[in-house]
Amino acid sequence: MHFVKNASYISEYKLLITFENKTVKFVDLGSHLDGKIFEPLKDIEYFKMFRVDPELDTIIWENGADISPDFLYEIGIDFNPESVSEIKEIIKRTSTSKSSWAEEVAKERLERG
Repeated sequence: MHFVKNASYISEYKLLITFENKTVKFVDLGSHLDGKIFEPLKDIEYFKMFRVDPELDTIIWENGADISPDFLYEIGIDFNPESVSEIKEIIKRTSTSKSSWAEEVAKERLERG
């Protein structure tokens, strides 16, 4: 079982999530927000208001929505030097806004290790 330790917003429905084993994953939740509880999360401004709940060990929203940390780990792409170009391509392909900010965040996270 995995535990979310940190999460950062990248763009649209994309997050960088750090897990208990120090693995960092790029997670795109855009196609996973199905069901009544997730309906408010389709509003990007509301989606951005997630937080990491240390008791549940995952990301949550004020309306009670949460996502299994094991699911987040499973759908995430490992965030490492080898995956940066793949992640940049995903951001470019799926973003409606400019991705330079997201790319800068990704670059900064890699440099920090």
